[in-house]
Amino acid sequence: MAQQIPYAVTSNLIRRLASTDFIEFGQNYDVTEELEELKRTIESINDVLLDADHKQDQIRVRNWIMHFKEVLHRADDLLDDLAIEFMKHSLDEEREKVVTKILYPISSSNLIDFPIQMAEEIKTTRESFDAVVKGMYNLNLCPRSTVVKQIDSGWRETCSFVSETDIIGRDDSKKEIIGLLRQPHEKQKVSVIAIVGLGGLGKTALAQLVYNDLEVQNFFEMKMWVCVSDNFNVKTILKKILESITDGQRQDQSLEKLQKELHKSLSGKKYLLVLDDIWNESHKKWVELKSYLMCGAQDSKILVTTRSEIVTKTMTSTSYPLKSLTEEESWSLLKNIAFEDDFKGVNQNLESMGKEIAKKCRGVPLAVKTLGGLLRGQNKESEWEDVLRGDFWKICEEQEDIMPILRLSYLNLSPEMRQCFAYCSLYPKDWIIFKDELIQLWMAQGYLQCSTDKQHMEDIGNQFVRMFLMNSFFQEARSEYGEIISFKMHDLMHDLAMLVAGNDYCYLDNKAAKVEGRPMHVSLESEAIHLLDSLNASRLRTLIVWSDSYTEQEYLEYFSVISNFKYLRVLKMLPSSFCILPDSVGKLKHLRYLDLGHPFYSSRTLGQISLPKSLSNLILLQTLKFVACEEKSFSEVVSKLVNLRCLEITDDEDDPLSGMAVGLGKLCSLQFLSTFVVGDSQEIKYGTLNELKNLNLRGELKIKHLDRVRDVAVESHDVNLKEKKFLHSLTLDWFDTKHGEICNSDSKQLLENLQPHHNLKILEVNYYPGVVFPNWLSLLTNVVSITLYELTNCHRLPPLERLPSLKSLVIKSLYELEYIYLYEDGFAVTFFPSLESLTLFDSPKLKGWCWRGVDINNSKNSHNLSLPPLFPLLSQLEIIQCPKLTCMPAFPNVEVLDLIYCSAEPFIATLNTMVSTCSHDSSSSAAPLTMLQQLGISDSVNIKAFPKGWMQKLTSLDSLEIKLCESETLEEFANGFKDDTNCLTSLRQITINLCENLKALPDWICNLSSLQHISILDCPKLASLTEGMSRLTNLKIFEVNYSSLLIKECRTETSAVSRQIAYIPQIILNDYEASTGDLFERNASKWSAIGLGWRSRSCAEILLETLLAISLGEFFKSLCVTWTAMAARGRPAGATNELLERMTQVLETLAHNQEAEPAEYRGLSSFTRHNPLKFEGKFDPEGAQR
Repeated sequence: MAQQIPYAVTSNLIRRLASTDFIEFGQNYDVTEELEELKRTIESINDVLLDADHKQDQIRVRNWIMHFKEVLHRADDLLDDLAIEFMKHSLDEEREKVVTKILYPISSSNLIDFPIQMAEEIKTTRESFDAVVKGMYNLNLCPRSTVVKQIDSGWRETCSFVSETDIIGRDDSKKEIIGLLRQPHEKQKVSVIAIVGLGGLGKTALAQLVYNDLEVQNFFEMKMWVCVSDNFNVKTILKKILESITDGQRQDQSLEKLQKELHKSLSGKKYLLVLDDIWNESHKKWVELKSYLMCGAQDSKILVTTRSEIVTKTMTSTSYPLKSLTEEESWSLLKNIAFEDDFKGVNQNLESMGKEIAKKCRGVPLAVKTLGGLLRGQNKESEWEDVLRGDFWKICEEQEDIMPILRLSYLNLSPEMRQCFAYCSLYPKDWIIFKDELIQLWMAQGYLQCSTDKQHMEDIGNQFVRMFLMNSFFQEARSEYGEIISFKMHDLMHDLAMLVAGNDYCYLDNKAAKVEGRPMHVSLESEAIHLLDSLNASRLRTLIVWSDSYTEQEYLEYFSVISNFKYLRVLKMLPSSFCILPDSVGKLKHLRYLDLGHPFYSSRTLGQISLPKSLSNLILLQTLKFVACEEKSFSEVVSKLVNLRCLEITDDEDDPLSGMAVGLGKLCSLQFLSTFVVGDSQEIKYGTLNELKNLNLRGELKIKHLDRVRDVAVESHDVNLKEKKFLHSLTLDWFDTKHGEICNSDSKQLLENLQPHHNLKILEVNYYPGVVFPNWLSLLTNVVSITLYELTNCHRLPPLERLPSLKSLVIKSLYELEYIYLYEDGFAVTFFPSLESLTLFDSPKLKGWCWRGVDINNSKNSHNLSLPPLFPLLSQLEIIQCPKLTCMPAFPNVEVLDLIYCSAEPFIATLNTMVSTCSHDSSSSAAPLTMLQQLGISDSVNIKAFPKGWMQKLTSLDSLEIKLCESETLEEFANGFKDDTNCLTSLRQITINLCENLKALPDWICNLSSLQHISILDCPKLASLTEGMSRLTNLKIFEVNYSSLLIKECRTETSAVSRQIAYIPQIILNDYEASTGDLFERNASKWSAIGLGWRSRSCAEILLETLLAISLGEFFKSLCVTWTAMAARGRPAGATNELLERMTQVLETLAHNQEAEPAEYRGLSSFTRHNPLKFEGKFDPEGAQR
């Protein structure tokens, strides 16, 4: 197996040896010659590493690489020891910077005394490298200047021919590509379309299908096919184009003659040119080639296939990301190949295994064909079982198809990126990889090296991640307002990582029985943790344990083994529930990355960890992650970790951190600080907000308990957030404003002092007690999301309508806010030009928008209340618990709309205003709400006031949810249809939710001919359907949840309901009585995620069980809706006093959980406080009808 080449470690070692500190050390200890010779030796080895990598098919070369790595890593450990000793002898702040200069040299510093023995070890190390050099000469390894290994891909040259019978599942893609080819392009004479996807996905096959299509042949006058591959030579490509035109080989000709012949051939003709397998990322080369191709007729097209999004950007092309095959399509292809269209031998067991094998290929046709070829003629179940259970990369390693194809992408990476990719093999398959964590792991291994002083390792890591995404190594990226958060690896790319990682990397799953070889980087699952003893203590540099399922005693035993891995750079191991971190962690002095518990990987609520003093020995530590620890240990330890770049604290709400360490501001390398908690005790000295002054923070920062600031002028005057240009997300929390020490005016000044840099993307302000906001909010020109939550005294907001980048605005629980004021006359600039999502929630006094300075109560000013005509881009709007909101700009383009406990007037105004506007221009097609796809509406909205036929205007409506409505209100929906019996042809799903008195479905539902899914949720009196159910011929799913009477009728074979639904393919019945017994057991992970921690059946008996099936994002909203209904209508059936008391406990528990969904669940405490349940009298449980 090939060896990973430690390019980055080698380069880093050379850089460290060239630092001024080592030069001075050599002079003082008479080892200058030894250090210079060592540096020259490593440089000479570094020069031949690319050649050695290229010759790894020779076993002697592989053995030499293994020897070199052993010596190299010992030298790296030696220089680490040197750096650590320098730090231990530091006496003042200036000397604390020395270690950074040794690890990442920048400038000179004073020499520190150091043991003479280290000089002897340097001599020994040099001698070891001499032996490596001798082996290098024996192998005739030569220096190579090529950074990226050239790919010999002549063996896979393609042509335009294709056998259509071998291609499955690409009909839709073919039609879409042909549509793009036929599409006229006014601005460009010759335009480019690029099919993009990972190797083996079928890009070339799709291009061949398109190329040979009769419609394409008739549309273009001339077609040409050129396989380019990695050799993007303009002259060669022109020659191949001419050969494709003339069907003959060309003699060597000058570029001048080639371009003249091409111009003659293409001039005035509408042509299609396919450039297959493009790797070139040079814009200059592409511009040169394209200049020769511009002689064709208007609407000529160039169709490109590539693995890289960078190529598509280079060519300024329309990108077409090719999708994977479905599981059914994969199985169909596998079956055709394995049985060669003779399906007689396909028994049930083979088919079952075959579908699993096809699923294993994750929709990549070449992978399916590879395994199908292996199984051709193999009819024994044992042979299929071997393929199913085996590792894909091992099965296909010797096959000359899928792995060599995928390996081309790997070989096109820079040497540094190859190491980073191999490291990804430590993750389990289908794992959500968080970008910042992966970069920190790479950084800990020394894989990210900066070429200038101004660069940061985090920036290099971000560049690598973007390159991996654009070249299809990573996929399913989740972004938040332009910032990549996480991604996954395609299973085949994971297999490739396992293949190229070699023996240095080892992932031990639950089936692992032993450790193969002597790996340096290991990750293991829970069932393999017993293999810790088998790992080589002197080599191990990474240990990741994907488990927390061990007792306290087991945890301590495991850690006693881990403490012997003294050269570890990375340790990720969740603590036991007893939260004891042994002193022996201090032995791991080479650690750069230490993760002691993270909410993404733990389903348990962890108490505070006690950080042992020995942790301060980890001077090289760059990343520290833990659940909130004891304040004393935190202060003593963290402030001494002078190389710390990331401090991620998961604050435990049951036992929260009380403050931050004094001296935190001296950690000048700190880049990431997840949480800063203002101290709450005068007995313990905590760091103030001024600790943030000199920290060059990036990413996200949450500042908690600003209510504890006692002296605003002293504690916050030097926070300096407005200079932190790399900070993209900021959360400011006041929490306990009742017991806060500062008045409203001080709160405003404090918020003024916390002004962020204008680069900020996300701002969240919670529990701010001030009356008004400082004006800096309107200066955040790059802010994309603003959330304002429970600002109990705030009655005026600064102008937000001109913020050019604002996409999401959330206003929740602003109890004193009456109007959102507009601050400028006229609308020369678009009103909220980028706003896509608006939430107005629980603001009982909010009446609407109006101009600043207008006396609302003066009728003479009514003409001045004219509002901007509309929100131009608003696509999602929620208005919940804002009963007085009657006046707001129109929202004609919304796609998702929720109206719950609010006035109907904004909705009606949008309909009427836009209809009136459109009527003046007969050519206009801007009808209101024609883009609306999802509508949620409750009883409190006065549906009677809606104009007749209003629902027929919602021509794109796909989903309708009716909540908390009486039977009479449901009937009112019929007025929305006029007399048309075939209306809302786009509507596919209707949900009726929490309609307590509904007894039968309304008849108008039967007019919804396109309906495919009916969902009924918590309608306890509903027992019959409508007679016209049979008219719903497209209905595929009929779902009933927690509506016991209707479920009983559905299950009674002789009932009318049972007959009415007999024709529906899928019927889902989720009965209340049948499900509550194991409800919390089945949904324990969801409840644990939001911090409940207990499983009581009684707590589910009224409504909570109805919420488990929906997302956490909907959970809060549904709870509040139901709570409001209970408060308004009295005690619901089944609600005992004990149950209501427990319900309140649930809400309070959720309200204090801030980590699950920031500000989302904290609102429950506020909501229940302002909407109390007041039930009187005793309840007879025997009368319950649930």
